[in-house]
Amino acid sequence: MFFGYLLVLSLTLVIPNINQVLTAKDAGGNSYPAVLAIVQTALGGRAVVGVLGLTVLAMWFCGLAACTSLSRTIYCVRARSGYAALELMEQSERHA
Repeated sequence: MFFGYLLVLSLTLVIPNINQVLTAKDAGGNSYPAVLAIVQTALGGRAVVGVLGLTVLAMWFCGLAACTSLSRTIYCVRARSGYAALELMEQSERHA
């Protein structure tokens, strides 16, 4: 949690011009996310590609971890017969 506050504080401190960041447009004239505009003005275009790549990678691993956790939870609960709706799950297996 501390690192999130540190990230927000560092992004806030390097904003050169708030209006420029909020009205940033890409080459096609589409609006640009403020975080990427801040990084581009502070560090350059290559840093934006790096930040975007790390963001996509982090989101991928979060989704993968969530799916893994859910599947392990369902397997564990099903194997131990401790789920409240166990009968419903068994009925759905019989009909499949």
